[in-house]
Amino acid sequence: MIFASVASCNRADNSAENNNTTASTGVIEIDSANITQYPIQIGYIPPIKIQQSVQVNGYIEIPPQNRATVYAHLGGFVKEVYVLEGSYVKKGQILADLQDPHYITLQMEYVQARSKLEYNEKEYNRQLELLDKNIGSKKDYQVAQADYRTAKALTNSLAAQINILGLDTAKIITGEIVNHIHLRAPIQGYIKFVNVNIGKYVTEQEPLFEVIDTRHLHIELKVYENDAYKIRKGQKILFTLQDNITSKYEAEVYLLGKIFDTQSRTMLIHAHISEKNTTHFLPGMYVSAQILVNNDERPVLSSDAIWEDMGKMYVFAYGNINSKIIFTKTEIQAQKINDTTYSISADDKILKQKIVLKGAYYLISEADRSAE
Repeated sequence: MIFASVASCNRADNSAENNNTTASTGVIEIDSANITQYPIQIGYIPPIKIQQSVQVNGYIEIPPQNRATVYAHLGGFVKEVYVLEGSYVKKGQILADLQDPHYITLQMEYVQARSKLEYNEKEYNRQLELLDKNIGSKKDYQVAQADYRTAKALTNSLAAQINILGLDTAKIITGEIVNHIHLRAPIQGYIKFVNVNIGKYVTEQEPLFEVIDTRHLHIELKVYENDAYKIRKGQKILFTLQDNITSKYEAEVYLLGKIFDTQSRTMLIHAHISEKNTTHFLPGMYVSAQILVNNDERPVLSSDAIWEDMGKMYVFAYGNINSKIIFTKTEIQAQKINDTTYSISADDKILKQKIVLKGAYYLISEADRSAE
């Protein structure tokens, strides 16, 4: 590789008389003795690893198992509210108390059903014993058996309802009847919304609280159909938040959707956030992301090596004949990677030749000056 140093303007002007520049043919001849006056770099086009990416958008979300909506299992009036929106709660923590006469009625029905069950169980066992001794009738035994099974089913049904309300059947049997129930947090996390106030009557169909656990945030991204084939599990993602585009965060592709949205022609991508501290991330935040899909090695040129003329791209191929250095304007097929970098096709013949890698501008100026 040849590196030429920058010389003074006077020397360059004087030496121009010894150079033969033909702008029309795209050939520039320079005496070997004068080459050091041009700040150019000559060599073969180097291969460089190019990171390709797919630009996508999406939102920060939480998985369904980390989001819980709290309903009243049985309607009632709000007696107390213990949390506010944004409050952190532990699993099982009381969010509010409800009260209603129905709660008392349900407990009384359970006590009565339990008492009747005990009676029916004894009667069933008595009739079974009589039948075994051939004393009782089979009909009486069947009636006792049916009554016992019915009483047992009713008792178990009421017990299940009471357990859903969070009441203790063991205490109820001893006579501890309460007029209110607790609404508890099903998971730990933060209260997203509160839809209750003291004195309000709530029904079983009305969402009262939502709790979100932000320890397992993820990103949901939409990839367009023409880029979907590039995405693979495990690929690295760089993303920014809409309110802070200067800070970049990392994530990783975890799941690929199997169904395309027929309207938007996109596929859903599920990605895990690599950051350990996610306290500044909130569900619903908009993100702009780049999925790093390839890391190919390609021949690459800087824009300093390329001459664009009439919509075509050229480089200066290097040659040496006797005491003359010859630069030949040669068309290439280049693909723009960014504002300063271009990739060259791997089968381009120019890869086997030395070219001007830097400083093509000075040769262009030389050609323009000689043409005047």
